[in-house]
Amino acid sequence: MDQKLCKVACGGNLTATFTPKNLTSPLYPSVYPNNLECKWNISSADPSYQVQFKVTFFKSETCCDFLRIYDGLKYEYLRGVYFSISRYYVSTQAWLLLRFYTNNRYTFPGFVASYELVSDECSPQGVAANCSLTGGTCIKTVGSFTCSCPHGYTLSRDGYSCKDNNECLQNICHSNATCINTPGSYRCECNPG
Repeated sequence: MDQKLCKVACGGNLTATFTPKNLTSPLYPSVYPNNLECKWNISSADPSYQVQFKVTFFKSETCCDFLRIYDGLKYEYLRGVYFSISRYYVSTQAWLLLRFYTNNRYTFPGFVASYELVSDECSPQGVAANCSLTGGTCIKTVGSFTCSCPHGYTLSRDGYSCKDNNECLQNICHSNATCINTPGSYRCECNPG
């Protein structure tokens, strides 16, 4: 009786939405086969949003089997090589490219991950757009942002906008001068007489 060898299908084109979707290595929770090269292209359903890819479980042959995560649709912008630690990645574009590779030695369960859309808080439509509008700089971080204010400004309680410091409240001018607060600074003007 002939045994037919079945090739495991893996990879493909996926679309991220605001509802998280799961992605697993082939045959998970059983062990993945040897000699795989799976490629997934994950694109955003809306190009004004980014793709977040979160790995929640990963177990593979440490030396030789891996999951590579690329920012965009080319192999040039590597975001990470995944071996064992749970973490997440956020694209800087509307796409992520994944490559899962296994050699011909040992096999393990592989990985469990999820992907979904996340907003670019620093975009003009994002929640942190006011940071730039008030003189600050919106700095993207993994899955979030920080608003950095220029000298003479402090971050408002909302975390999204910069407000002018009133340096005059610190009595920094000479007693014979009047402090005049200016945007981001101050000036001292001598009193008449």
